[in-house]
Amino acid sequence: MKHYPLILSVVLLSACSGPAEKPEVAPTVVTPPVVTETTESLSPSLCQTAEKTVFNCLIGSENKTVSVCAASDGSYLQYRYGLDNNNIDMVFPKTEPNSRKQFQYDAAGLSFNNGSIQYQIYTQGRSAGVKTFWAKAPQKNKDLACVGQITNKLNEL
Repeated sequence: MKHYPLILSVVLLSACSGPAEKPEVAPTVVTPPVVTETTESLSPSLCQTAEKTVFNCLIGSENKTVSVCAASDGSYLQYRYGLDNNNIDMVFPKTEPNSRKQFQYDAAGLSFNNGSIQYQIYTQGRSAGVKTFWAKAPQKNKDLACVGQITNKLNEL
């Protein structure tokens, strides 16, 4: 009988406190996710405003941009590689007339030869980049992978 007063006091205390009040819950508002663009994931195209950007990405290991630019009327195609429009390391071909003939497009991607070096711009699943194949120095072959957002309209060539 020693335990009755203790049990009775616990029952009385819980009865005195009354039913628990439910806190007010604000209605759930569903908003679409916000996509943020950062300089880490995007690379400005090296193409001019009047040109069409066929391919564009940031090469992560080099922190440089690769762009394939086409005339809006389709009369030329150029590969550009560099830090930005003021610091372009490579333009191929140098001149625009008949430049489309210097590129080959197939299931492997877009390729061209610059001297003894073959360049291949590729997309495979969710990855893309530029592979270089050096005929005279195969130890220099590279696979430069794109990071971040990729513009890929190679199939429109």
